[in-house]
Amino acid sequence: MSNYCQTLKEGKVLVEYGPVFMVIEAYSSGAPITKAALAGGKKAVQLLDELSGHLEVARKPAPLVEPNEAYPQVLNLMISKVKVLRDEEYTPMAAVAGAFSDLVKQEVTEKGGRTVIVNNGGDISLEIEEGRSIKAGIIRDLATGECSHTLEVTSFSGIKGIATSGFGGRSLTKGVASAVSTFSNSCALADVAATAIANATYVDNSQVDRCKAEELDYHTDLTGQLVTNWVGELDEKAKEAALTRGFQRAQELYKESIINGVAIYVKDKEAMLPKNILRHRK
Repeated sequence: MSNYCQTLKEGKVLVEYGPVFMVIEAYSSGAPITKAALAGGKKAVQLLDELSGHLEVARKPAPLVEPNEAYPQVLNLMISKVKVLRDEEYTPMAAVAGAFSDLVKQEVTEKGGRTVIVNNGGDISLEIEEGRSIKAGIIRDLATGECSHTLEVTSFSGIKGIATSGFGGRSLTKGVASAVSTFSNSCALADVAATAIANATYVDNSQVDRCKAEELDYHTDLTGQLVTNWVGELDEKAKEAALTRGFQRAQELYKESIINGVAIYVKDKEAMLPKNILRHRK
């Protein structure tokens, strides 16, 4: 296990295995439970090994795939969550990071963790023990890592997943949002929603360059689709247009109860739903 899983401190481990870079924390009544966190690390490796044999299915457009008992648990979860978007442009890979976080969290809770935080490269699955809370920093610019707001999560908030997408992050995007953070009752749902909202922020502008996805990532599941390659200095009209488009998509997902909150940032512009869901970072 030491080859891929490192104990950072009691109750907190780091998993580095292939594309997985995950931090797992486990506590019960405030006391760290390292054994549960390590079990989560083992689960993360298992999930990746299982999914690696089904990548051809995972990269197919959502309408062409259905959950199947022959598929691993993580792939079936990815398929079911991406279908909520009802959009043929997306593949199950849109839910991969969030699905991993959710299933690792499930494993950690089964091993005794009552407050569990699984951070898979910014896609975070949460379980908060009654009477406790955490504050999550919300990034407003993926390229710089700037964090301007915080979100308080309790056992009663209904938030069990946080995901962030946008230009400058580790995944490709079709939009110009500096960052889109979504909050949902699962990390897999938050993951697909963040991707969809960030994609909706595209504007046709001389300060935005696009190219085919495979030019940036040979292994992409978006082959043939245009993605954002560069974003320059957008004027006020372009920023407002991008923000409005993203917010409209967010409202749709909010009304369908796919998300229970969102923060959208386009350069220096921002929009939130509900309005008071975040607090300024002090």
